Amino acid sequence: AADLMDHLHHLAPPAGGLNPIRFDRFSPYFTDPQTFGISPLVPDRAYSYVYPNLPLKAIQELAYYFEPTEGRSPKVDAAIVGPVRAALARWEAAYPNKGLVAEDDGETLAVADFRPGATKMISVFRGVERELYAYLEVRRSTRAVLLFAGQRGWDDEYTLARLQELSGHRLVVSADGAWLGLAVSTAPTSCVVAS
Repeated sequence: AADLMDHLHHLAPPAGGLNPIRFDRFSPYFTDPQTFGISPLVPDRAYSYVYPNLPLKAIQELAYYFEPTEGRSPKVDAAIVGPVRAALARWEAAYPNKGLVAEDDGETLAVADFRPGATKMISVFRGVERELYAYLEVRRSTRAVLLFAGQRGWDDEYTLARLQELSGHRLVVSADGAWLGLAVSTAPTSCVVAS
């Protein structure tokens, strides 16, 4: 998480800093708490004060907010939280800045990186590189990216090397087997106003 946060300094940091996880009905934490290392969930203790005469079974059926049986919060690994807190502090210190912006004229896509620690201030993409970066405007699986680039004549090895290079410059990010371009377009959003 901390590594990802260091890529996002061109966006506003989360308001309110780090907050505890909430366990809501229908969330993955509720449906499968063991996967996340959370003890079984029970209705939030506030329900017993609001409904003091209801049996636990009834409260379990109406509750939306839950907590682990081992106290209000699961044990948090300090080895994870420390780096995340430090990354959030770096993010807050770096913002606002002029950002990471892209401008595309249809033939050339230029990315300007004004974030602290930028390794390359201006990157210019043409041809397949331009198409690939534009394709990564939304999150794409590695498989989809390789297919897209392969249809344009790039082999998998070359495509992965280009993605790693872009990642090294913090222009794209990879997580959970998918890729996303990080630059924000400077093109104005068209808007239709009814008269």
